[in-house]
Amino acid sequence: MGKDRLSDAAIYRRGESITIWARVISVGLAFLALVLLWSSPKTRPLPALLNGVAYVVFAVGARAWVRRRPGSRRGVAVAHNVVDAAVVGLGAAFSGGLESPIWLLLYPHVVAVSVRGGLRYAMAIGALDALIVGALSLMTPSHPVGMLHVIAILFCAFTGGSTSAYLYEVQRRLFAANRELHSKNAQLVLAAARAGRADDEAREHLVREKEAALRLEELDRLRSQYLSNVSHEFRTPLTVIRGYGEHLLNEGPPPDGSLSDVMRVIVESCDQIIDMVDTLIEVSRIEQDGERSLEVRLLDLRELVASSVVPLRLRAARKGVELTLEMPEGPLAVRGDPALLDHLVRKLVDNAVKYSPPGSTVVVRGRDEPEAETLEVEDSGIGIAAEHIPSIFDKFYMVDGGLTRRRRGAGVGLYMAREIVKLHRGRIEVRSRPGEGSVFSVHLPRAGEGPAAPVARA
Repeated sequence: MGKDRLSDAAIYRRGESITIWARVISVGLAFLALVLLWSSPKTRPLPALLNGVAYVVFAVGARAWVRRRPGSRRGVAVAHNVVDAAVVGLGAAFSGGLESPIWLLLYPHVVAVSVRGGLRYAMAIGALDALIVGALSLMTPSHPVGMLHVIAILFCAFTGGSTSAYLYEVQRRLFAANRELHSKNAQLVLAAARAGRADDEAREHLVREKEAALRLEELDRLRSQYLSNVSHEFRTPLTVIRGYGEHLLNEGPPPDGSLSDVMRVIVESCDQIIDMVDTLIEVSRIEQDGERSLEVRLLDLRELVASSVVPLRLRAARKGVELTLEMPEGPLAVRGDPALLDHLVRKLVDNAVKYSPPGSTVVVRGRDEPEAETLEVEDSGIGIAAEHIPSIFDKFYMVDGGLTRRRRGAGVGLYMAREIVKLHRGRIEVRSRPGEGSVFSVHLPRAGEGPAAPVARA
């Protein structure tokens, strides 16, 4: 057999079936010839019959052997081809040599082997068949053309083997071309997949670029609005201070004894400016230094809240807003920066007072929960619409953002509150409905779970 074999199992099984049926027909023809020559004086019927029966037994045994040991298929096939030729030669020898038609089965035998086994194998089997014909020719002197049959069988072997070798070479090249075609096809599929991924990545990159551009546009808009708001917030108290200062400079103290009220307004305006400056400084420090700016201490959240709301009580009282503390009896121990946490409490309470109507109540409560120490600031103010809640902690974001807004602010208070909570490894949440007020909740880790060792301020 050649080195290249058909990979199609159905074709291989069809070839085996053809081989089996060819042998069955050859055996049938040989037995038919033996029956016709049974009474011939040159025929030895019993040895010829035993030869045929032995061949049938060998063929059945060989097939059973191959089924049990598929790896021996090639060796058994070679042995079967040799036995085929030997049995035909013995059958012819027992029935008259070249005068018996049985030896003619060597022709289909050499052709069948040649077209399936390649040139070298075909010539080997052809030489065996020619040798058998030569021996039969010597046994039958009455057939002087026997040697011509030897040459004819060798010629058949050469022709069939050459054709087989050519067909196997064509098959090998077709297989190679097919493999190359499959390889090229796989490369094309891979290239198409890569191109598809590259196209998807380009689309995703374009979408990200568009989103980044939109964010930059929004940030630029907020920055411009922020600068306008801050300028307005600084200009308002400065205008008040300058107005009263010029009046005192030009007119002197008011004669009705209201100088103390004038000075109170000036001081409140100065406090307002100082508070805004402090807020901007704290935002800058937090953004630049992060946790490096923390001065961590062990704190009782109850005491810190009580001291933080003291300066806000007067402002709440002037507006007619009641400021109430609801704290547990036990300590609310946290680790944190007292200055930043104080700023956080004041900012949340100041916002609650600012947005609450006169006659309402702002409640500051603390709770000792299993996973954290919680601080809540609840008001009964105007509330926040649902579409604004996801953005109220963003930098520069203001729900009422125009210069004609009703309440002062620079748009960084809640942003700074969120950053302070993040530095302390906590979280801040808000629940609100328009017209029903808001509840800001701050959850801070218990002492021992918050920021690590104290760090000196930069």
